Amino acid sequence: MRRVEERVRGFLEMLAQDYGQPCGNGLRLNLRLTHQEMASALSTTRVTVIRAIGLLRDEGWLKMDSQRHLVIAHLPRR
Repeated sequence: MRRVEERVRGFLEMLAQDYGQPCGNGLRLNLRLTHQEMASALSTTRVTVIRAIGLLRDEGWLKMDSQRHLVIAHLPRR
């Protein structure tokens, strides 16, 4: 599971760097992706993506804002 979590994290970081908008809690993704679309992009299953997102949320790395957009709390600077 750890490897898939890292792939999900990397995928979301890439999207945040390209499309993220700064907000009070980090970078907000205004893109609407389904779990299935993410799973297809990462060559895994929808259920695995859901579990990985849950782990990232539990860590506090990933949050949801009031409009249900993903917010990446900690993004490494490049």
